[in-house]
Amino acid sequence: MKKRLLLILTITTMTVILLAGCTQIEDEISKEEAQELVIEKHSGNIGNVEIKSIEIKNNKYIVEWENEENLERGIDEVDKKGNMKMIETEIE
Repeated sequence: MKKRLLLILTITTMTVILLAGCTQIEDEISKEEAQELVIEKHSGNIGNVEIKSIEIKNNKYIVEWENEENLERGIDEVDKKGNMKMIETEIE
């Protein structure tokens, strides 16, 4: 009986810990906030940055952007804390 109770308690505790650690990115940073971070980072003196697509992969936003006026485009990754990482960039 004690072993069974201990097993149930252990499984319940592990489930709670796993669920608490798996917060979705939308709970921390919105899609709009991620887009704004990318726009601010890539906006400069020439042209405006336009977001082409945004999706969630591995609990991070993957943001595809383009600036037609300076012929630049790229893909950035934004995590739930707002940290950005450039995945790809291209200048024509």
